[in-house]
Order: sequence, then C-alpha cells, then structure tokens
Amino acid sequence: MKIKIQLLALLLITNSFTFTSAVIEDSGFYGCVYIDDVTGPSGAVVTAWVDGVNWANDSNGLVWSTSRGCWLYQLYIPVDDPQDQEDSGAINGHNVTFKVNGLSANETGIAVSGEEQLIYLYAWWPPCDLNHDWIITKDWNDLMNAYKCFLRINKNCKINYQSWINIKEEYQCFVNAQ
Repeated sequence: MKIKIQLLALLLITNSFTFTSAVIEDSGFYGCVYIDDVTGPSGAVVTAWVDGVNWANDSNGLVWSTSRGCWLYQLYIPVDDPQDQEDSGAINGHNVTFKVNGLSANETGIAVSGEEQLIYLYAWWPPCDLNHDWIITKDWNDLMNAYKCFLRINKNCKINYQSWINIKEEYQCFVNAQ
C-alpha cells in the first residue's frame, strides 16, 4: 500500500509539470532605404549580415511607402535555436549589419527572436567613385573636365562642379585616389 501511494504521488507530481522549450522566431527588420541621401532605387537589394554570414536578402524588391515617402525593405533573419546542434541562424543578441546594393549601411541592428525593428538604412558610394562603377582611378581627363566645368568652358557636365568644394574633392581623388 505504501508503494502504491508513493507511486501515485510521483505520477501526480510529474504530471503537474509541463516541460516547454522557448519558441524561436525570426528576427525582423524593416525601414526606408537611402543611397547618398536619395531613397531607393526601387530595384535595390538589401542584405543582412551577422558575424560575416549573409542571413537574409530582400530579393523581392523594395515597396514604395506613400506615408513615409520612401522605398521600404523588409527582412527576416532566422535565429539559431540553442537546443539543436545545427547552425540554423543568427545568434540571439548578435549585431546585424546591412548592405544596400553591396554598399555597407551605417546602421546596425541586433538579432532578437520574435522582434521586428524599424531601422532606416543609409549607404554611401565611395567619394571618389563619382560615376558609381566601383572603379577608382587617377584620371587626368576627369580632373581636367572638372576644372573646365568649374570655369564654364564645358557646359555639359554630369556632376555639378560650380562649387569649389566639388573641385577640391575631385583634386583629392586624383592626388590620393581614395
């Protein structure tokens, strides 16, 4: 009889506890996208990186937001389940960096399971890549064209060289090739 009561008590105690594990959900990010202070472009691709690994691409493209007046991205990064042995996502609490069309954005986020974060992304072309072709060279013709535009010898200028600041930037690009 004593064994039956102990067994019944043990069954009652173990049935009163339920063992649950935390549900791991994706970490979401959304917001406006800017390249050189201009929203978009509509075909821009936003990627999210954690510890050097690309965990998400906004390959569906950006969506225009009339209320915000900008192109919006939306990404979901899988968050790693610490209970399983596989590397199935970003580690909860790690920094997330972003790229827009391959350009590093200044802003970062934090991977948090089940949370969506509003982050406006600002990316910039390198200052000496004036035509955005990823080629930075010391080009004598570019420098001379800049001076001719500044002196108004050339009228068909792609870049506004009427500003002395822009002329100095072009000269620094030529001298330092940065």
